[in-house]
Amino acid sequence: MPTARIFPGSHLETLCLDRPFSNFTFVDQFAGGCTALRRIFSQVRRNGCRTLIIEDIAGADDILQEDADLKSHSDVGTLKNSQTFRLSFFTIPFSEALCPDDLNNTSFVGYAILRITQAESGWGRIWIYESVIRPERITNNFIRRTPKWQCCILGKPLEIHGYLYAQQNGKTNCCAHVAVRSAAASFTDKSDFFYHEMNSLIGGYDGPGLNTQQMVQILEEAGASCFVGSFNATISGDPSFQIPFQKYIYGSIESGYPAIIFFGVGGHGEYHAIPAIGHTFNQDNWVPRAEFGYFTIGENIRYIPSESWLSMFICHDDNFGSNYCIPRHYLHTGNETACEECKQQIDEDAHQACVCYVIGTMPNFIKINPIAAEAIGADYLFELKEQIPPVENEWFGRLKHSAAHNKLVLRPILVTTKEYIDHLSSVRSWTGQPINESMLSAFAENLADDWFWLIELSVSELFAANKRKVGEVLIRATVEHNTERLFDSFVLARLPGYFVLYGEDLNNEDSANFAFIPSGVEDHVELFGQEENGS
Repeated sequence: MPTARIFPGSHLETLCLDRPFSNFTFVDQFAGGCTALRRIFSQVRRNGCRTLIIEDIAGADDILQEDADLKSHSDVGTLKNSQTFRLSFFTIPFSEALCPDDLNNTSFVGYAILRITQAESGWGRIWIYESVIRPERITNNFIRRTPKWQCCILGKPLEIHGYLYAQQNGKTNCCAHVAVRSAAASFTDKSDFFYHEMNSLIGGYDGPGLNTQQMVQILEEAGASCFVGSFNATISGDPSFQIPFQKYIYGSIESGYPAIIFFGVGGHGEYHAIPAIGHTFNQDNWVPRAEFGYFTIGENIRYIPSESWLSMFICHDDNFGSNYCIPRHYLHTGNETACEECKQQIDEDAHQACVCYVIGTMPNFIKINPIAAEAIGADYLFELKEQIPPVENEWFGRLKHSAAHNKLVLRPILVTTKEYIDHLSSVRSWTGQPINESMLSAFAENLADDWFWLIELSVSELFAANKRKVGEVLIRATVEHNTERLFDSFVLARLPGYFVLYGEDLNNEDSANFAFIPSGVEDHVELFGQEENGS
């Protein structure tokens, strides 16, 4: 199916974006001042873009399908104008004689597909049908597992990595459609999940929006497993016992899978949905030191979630553009302290800026969600540390001290067997020592090809300042956790100086049998994804 990003369009123009070219003037004249396109031009400018290629792709199959759906809508009818352009951005210098051989993936910054339509009924709209722009500011922005998109520019096959951004057309799709489309790309084995297919799946769409059940249905069809948090503003009870909505988002995006945030707009029962695709990290965040709302498992297990250092969520907003940063505490759930409507006890389920629902996503073969994985890892650690024999190691002592004083930092992240072994192969201790080669070989031979939750363990100053850890707990992600059996999901742990392996005590089924094997690393190593030696 020749979709818009690979359709062999007609070349219209190649433009030099070097000064004195004006992004403002171009967007005003070419796209009627489209706000989202202004944002895209700002992003590509920061990426060092110098050349723009414009192609007419009105004949692409997915564009024709959307036009057909629009024509069948009672408020639209016959289209008297339908134009679609593919705008592609490159860092290579401008040349009027630019040919396909000059184009390559290294210079390809991204693309935007612009739609301009006008119906005889008077309805008209200019919008970004889709866009993928290369992520920027890599040192501070954490965006993992970005999907790869196949494109064709001037007949040259190219590819770009990034999360797809799109705007609703307001008739046959809404903000929830485009949020789901951005998220579904991480799971579907097809090139895309189009709106016509989404609407057919849910039995048709006639506005004004999708509910969470419909969104979950579409995401599950794409291959996702969803965990939904409901934060209705009128829920009674003590809010301190509710899991913070930020944990639903963080649990997805830290492992490289988008989350979707529903929040109220206008205070009239209306929602807006946006996908969260990543986050920023603030090493100097005051919150972890100041707040006492550490996550609690049972009566005796308290720790600091790593998301306490999260500064901003990186999100797409179909109204304004892609890759915007939203402060972690800007949005809130309904409560009498933060929400005026709640103070007045107004019985609305979509107060302005109140987060009402959050949809976290994982691949459908993952049986333990990240919130549960973090709690299980904490439970294992606190159980394990009571059974470890005395170890003469200053960093083990620091780990135990942090655990005892509720200052241990836990970070859950989903990894494959290969990713974990590559990580162990790359990390180095503070003194430059690697993990024992014999252990790496043993893991490569004996760890089955699977997915695991890696629960990293650190202490606050080490985690924030150096992005390093003192150990980790590895648990199986593809099997249901059995709360009846101790260490049922446990694979291994690594603590300062040792790997810890588990086996049942054959003489006592209620007791554990641990093996402590020297790891070669006595202190701390880099966090997953922060390996200094390459991964």
